[in-house]
Amino acid sequence: MAKFRVVMMTESPIVKCSHCKQIFSSEDFDAHECDMPINSCKRIEVVYFRDDSYKNRKLMTGLGIDGILYIFEVVPRKPIPFVLSSSDDSYHEPSNRRKVTRT
Repeated sequence: MAKFRVVMMTESPIVKCSHCKQIFSSEDFDAHECDMPINSCKRIEVVYFRDDSYKNRKLMTGLGIDGILYIFEVVPRKPIPFVLSSSDDSYHEPSNRRKVTRT
């Protein structure tokens, strides 16, 4: 049963965006654009900064006037498989059904 879950998670037809948390079909994921509003803005004054990118990672490093070394990393969005856990099946068991009273 564990093998079935692993296969199901890697080939899930429904995925969630790692950035905006919206749910899509796996075919529609690449075409979507995240709608993430800007909540605030912060200015960081630095003594110097440099591009420390390597391989497929985009990094910017800067030494702040406050003595803190800031590292900014561009994180590409990824599809997260959206799978219902087997514990959700317990809601369908007869013992967990609510009794409906008619008035």
